[in-house]
Amino acid sequence: TGYAAEGGLDWSIQEIHGITATFFYQNIEDWIQWVPGINGVYRPQNIKEVRIKGMETNAETNFKVGLVSFRTKAGYQFTRSVTKQTHDTDQAAVGKQLIYTPVHTGTAALGSAYKTWSVNLFLQYSGERYTDASNSPIYALDPFALVDFSVAKAWSQKRHNVDFLLLVKNLFGTTYQLYSGRAMPGRNFTL
Repeated sequence: TGYAAEGGLDWSIQEIHGITATFFYQNIEDWIQWVPGINGVYRPQNIKEVRIKGMETNAETNFKVGLVSFRTKAGYQFTRSVTKQTHDTDQAAVGKQLIYTPVHTGTAALGSAYKTWSVNLFLQYSGERYTDASNSPIYALDPFALVDFSVAKAWSQKRHNVDFLLLVKNLFGTTYQLYSGRAMPGRNFTL
């Protein structure tokens, strides 16, 4: 049970278009959150009241230099998801960020295209994630940044289109976790 409000702005400034800012607010009663149990198995837990507020911003621009076209995009999200009331056994959680919900996240992308070739670079950032309701920094998961890279080529032959894509995810082999004890893949490739 709860209520929510959201509002935003969208505008353009010369070559920069798609500039957006969205603000959001939610107040939820009887929030269900999945939390790790003693043996690592996740179980549902009821939180009496949660308040979520924040903002999301994005900007995008496209431009050409000679025959090469470029596209850039960047985004940032600030999210405060706080336990406002809880049951008597969980008082340490009051006023704290919900587990596994980073306060700061961001993305950036740069792409370029020349005739039938394209190259893209993508960056994703996630801030610290708490793994316990008291937000102890000892058990928090470290912030991380991931970089993905792709190169693509397109061919057209009569009625047939062929696309080739090489994607390298986690280009620098960053060690990171989204959930405690659950390792994420290192550098990996898709062809």
